[in-house]
Amino acid sequence: MKRAWMLGWMVALVIGISGAANAALTVIGTAHYQGNDYKMIYLDDGPSGPITWLDYTRNDDTWQNQLDWASRLGAELTVTLDPDYTSTIDWSTGWRLPEVDESQANIQGPWPNDPNIGRGDGHGWGGPDESGYHDYRYGYNMVNSEMGYLYYEALGNKGFLDTDGSYLPNYGLQITGDFDSLQAWYYWSGTEYSPNPGCAWFFDPRNGNQNGTGKPSLHHALAVRPGDVSAVPIPGTVFLLASGLAGIGALGNRVRRRRR
Repeated sequence: MKRAWMLGWMVALVIGISGAANAALTVIGTAHYQGNDYKMIYLDDGPSGPITWLDYTRNDDTWQNQLDWASRLGAELTVTLDPDYTSTIDWSTGWRLPEVDESQANIQGPWPNDPNIGRGDGHGWGGPDESGYHDYRYGYNMVNSEMGYLYYEALGNKGFLDTDGSYLPNYGLQITGDFDSLQAWYYWSGTEYSPNPGCAWFFDPRNGNQNGTGKPSLHHALAVRPGDVSAVPIPGTVFLLASGLAGIGALGNRVRRRRR
């Protein structure tokens, strides 16, 4: 009975560690920037594929200034990747603001009034269909942006309105996960707002709203770096536990044979 209990406990532990390695958001190392170390948090999926977020919020500035800051950021970073992870990414280049995939929304709007989508002027809340397309231009439950995907899908926060248009209690930035710097304030996207080129997309974690506004507006910014990061095959802890499981199993077999 004791051996069976120990075997079950070790199986559960191995499964738990393996599951953690497959989590959507993973801290993969740190980046030294302006005298401080900030987490690098990897998201293995999203509208533009896998990206790494720098857990540093730059305070309010215009869209162009935030765009320029992100584009030159890599030259100012000293990246230390956790030994459990590997990547061919050149961390000194390629940083940018999070993007919006306008092809996954009805940018032209409006559309016929539908109480499950929105009020008919381009504003909506119904979320994406099975293909990932939002039949509205701006509003809630939009995951066609990297900020929206992070907020709704990866972190599990709620918008002000549910996908049926009903009010949601406990909406807003309630869950930040491993992020220390994520704030409940407007964040710029790096994507221009095509209905009006004088504007750009932003995301508001206070209520989960995605919209566009004039580029001179002052908003926060996060930087991301696209590219794959992989776990080092068979992490040492899992390997040792698996070896222990094999040893316990072999011991149990020998004991049973002796009793026969």
